[in-house]
Amino acid sequence: MGALDIYCALCGGPFRIPTVGIKSATIQLDNLAWLERLLVVGRNVATNRAYVSGPGTVGNYGWVVVDAGEDVNAPLPKMMIGPSGGKISQSAYCDWEMMGDGSGFLVPFPVHCQCFEMLEKAHAGRTRRSEQSGPLNLEHLRTVMQQMLQGKTDSLGGMQYYEFEQVLGECIWEEAKEVEIRMPYLYDPTAHIQLNVPLWKTVASGELATVPQLPFARLPTELLHQVLEMITGPDLLRLIDATPAISRRLDTSFWRKRIRSEMPYMHESEIEMPSDEVDWKCLFEYLLQASFLPLRVPNPNTFDERSMTIASRRRVWQCAQQLLDACDETALTQCKSEIS
Repeated sequence: MGALDIYCALCGGPFRIPTVGIKSATIQLDNLAWLERLLVVGRNVATNRAYVSGPGTVGNYGWVVVDAGEDVNAPLPKMMIGPSGGKISQSAYCDWEMMGDGSGFLVPFPVHCQCFEMLEKAHAGRTRRSEQSGPLNLEHLRTVMQQMLQGKTDSLGGMQYYEFEQVLGECIWEEAKEVEIRMPYLYDPTAHIQLNVPLWKTVASGELATVPQLPFARLPTELLHQVLEMITGPDLLRLIDATPAISRRLDTSFWRKRIRSEMPYMHESEIEMPSDEVDWKCLFEYLLQASFLPLRVPNPNTFDERSMTIASRRRVWQCAQQLLDACDETALTQCKSEIS
């Protein structure tokens, strides 16, 4: 792999399995197979309409081969010689001749199939909260991606790719050390996590009685919850450690609400446990730590497959939120223009 490789326009990750440097027994190549499946968010030259293709794979020198898919706006497949016959074969956004200055708006953007699925889930979550409905607006998405291209050949300009931010465009997948460092963020973000967390022992009420009762811990429950909702997850955990009496004031509904608001990428169905027996503080702490695995992991074997999946999902979800924020801005600008 080299400088002519292309990367996912949403998460910035590769489209090949970086087998170089994988030494950890924890890492299974099956968990990375999703990297090789992609689709493109393109524009049909004939109709000037945005579309999303079916699945496909990356070829050499920035070319992708994908199925036309079910989008009515997709171009007709071009009959190609060999195994790509009947598919759409295109040069993706690293092709300067096709991209030009970006004003032509023709270049297709390759995205992992799972990353696009995460983008749609993040969009669906937004529409539920705003009590609106409707599919992802591909026209707005294409506009945003084209605006972010900014003459780049390997990523969208202005996007924060988090754990990949400083390394895009480099041959990081040929360096064993770099592969090991970023491996937790290459797990399938859509994989079911199956969160079978042990039922931790909670602090007994008699033990809490021996802890000094600070005035803050005696606030009315509703007011206490409102105050705690205003602080970050790490600060919340530190506060509970400093004031254990608060723990018994935080019921299942508080923790579920906190997980939904702070970790919207965690699905409710993946946290099915007897609520009366679980130490929710420990569960929240585990999810928080797994979501933000340190970039430079001293020993990848200390993190299980479940933790890596959570970390990868959080990273892709955050990337999706950036594109959705920009899409909302585009929609708002368009609405104001139509009104005026």
